[in-house]
Amino acid sequence: MTGPVRVIVAAAPLDWEVERGKELLGGLKESLADLGDIVEVAGVATAPSDVESLIKGADAAGVAVYACTGGTDRILLRAREAYGGPLLLFAHMKYNALASLREAVAAIKRRGSRAFVAYGSTGDFVGVLNSFARAAVAASKLRGLRLGVAGKPEPWLLNVPDPSIVEKVVGVKVVAIKWDDLLAEAQNVPAEEVLRLVDSLKARFGRVEVSDGDLEKAVRLYLAMKRIVERHGLAALAVEARDMLVERLRDWGPYLGVALLSDDGIPADYEADVEAVLTKLVVYLLTGQPSFMANITVVDRRDSTVLFSHCTVPPSMTVERESVLTTYFETGRSVAIRGKLREGERVTFTRIALEPRPAIMIGTGVIVNGDVGRDDLCRTQIIVRVDGDVNRLIEESLGNHTIVFYGDHVDALKALAEVLGWEVIRV
Repeated sequence: MTGPVRVIVAAAPLDWEVERGKELLGGLKESLADLGDIVEVAGVATAPSDVESLIKGADAAGVAVYACTGGTDRILLRAREAYGGPLLLFAHMKYNALASLREAVAAIKRRGSRAFVAYGSTGDFVGVLNSFARAAVAASKLRGLRLGVAGKPEPWLLNVPDPSIVEKVVGVKVVAIKWDDLLAEAQNVPAEEVLRLVDSLKARFGRVEVSDGDLEKAVRLYLAMKRIVERHGLAALAVEARDMLVERLRDWGPYLGVALLSDDGIPADYEADVEAVLTKLVVYLLTGQPSFMANITVVDRRDSTVLFSHCTVPPSMTVERESVLTTYFETGRSVAIRGKLREGERVTFTRIALEPRPAIMIGTGVIVNGDVGRDDLCRTQIIVRVDGDVNRLIEESLGNHTIVFYGDHVDALKALAEVLGWEVIRV
C-alpha cells in the first residue's frame, strides 16, 4: 500500500443529507489541496456498499471516512471490514454524526479491531487528516526499505535489536556491510572529486580547525558511504565509529560523512545504533527533514532544560558561518562538526524502541542555547527548554540516543504510533 490516503465523506441517504455530503466533498477538495499528493478525495458514500466501491482496487496507504450526518453507523463499520490498513473515522460536530461514530467504534472494538478516531469541525478534520495521512504514508513507505549497518554497533550500546525484529515490526530489512569494505571504497575515490568537496566545505563553515589531510579522509569516507548506499539500495545507514577503538584508524572517523549523507536525504549516524537511525528514517519520512542524533548529557530539573550533545549534525540544521569543522571529542582526531543550531526555534525530540513492545518517546521544546561551548562534552551542544516533565527522560528511557529536529511534530508522531499500534511515552 503506497498510494495516497483516500478520503470518503459518509452521509445518510435522505435527500438533504446527500446534498450536505456533496457540498462537504466539494469544500474538502479545496481545503485539502495543500496536503499535496498524500491524500485523494474519493467520493460520497450513502450506503455500506458505496464504501467498498470507493476503496476497492485502490493502492491506498490509508482510508479516512468523514461522517457528516447521523445514520452512517454501518458505513463506518463497513469501512473497517473492507479495508485492513490504517483507518481514520471522523465525525462532524453537528447533525448526529457523533452518535453514529460512537456506535460504529463500539462495534469495531467488539470485533477485535480498531481505528483512529477524531471529532470536530471541518477545519479540525483537515488538521487531523494531515497528521494521519503523513503517518499512514510514512508507515507504508517503511515496509521494504533497507537500512545498512557498516561494521557493528559499539560495545557500549545495550539496546541492539536483532535484524529479524526490525523487519518484523516495521518491515525494514537490515543489511550488514563490512567496515573494511567501506574503508576500501573510501581509498579508491578519485582525488579530484575529494579535493573539490574539501574546498567547498572550507568555504561553507565559519572556521576550520583540522588539516586538509584530515578533511580529505573524512570526505573520502562520505563519498564511499554514498557509493555503498547506491550499491545496496539503502534508505538509511548506521556506521560504526571504528576509529574510537582502533589506533591505526584514528583519522578515519565517519562523523562528517554521516552528517553530509543525512543532508542528502539518507538518514545516517555513527555508533551503528540501529534504533536511533531507524528513528531518523521515520522522522525523514514524516517530515522530509534531517535530524540531530544526540546524547542527553545534562537534565536540569530546576528550569526544565536538557543539554543535547554529539559530535556531528547535518549542516543544513546549523548556522554554517558560525559553525566549526573540528576534531572528534574522544580522540582529538579526525573531523567532527561543532554546529550552532538556530536559537528560539521549536524542536521535537523522539526515540523509537522495538523491544519488548514497540514504543516511541515524544517531547517538544525551544532551543535556548544553540552552541553551549563546553570542553567536556561532544562538539555540537544545545540546550532545549522542554515543555513537559524532564524527569520522564530519565525514568522512561528507551535508549540514550535521542533524535532532535525542527518544528512541532507531536501530532504526526502520535498518529504514526496509533497507526502502528505502538505505545506513546509523552515527555
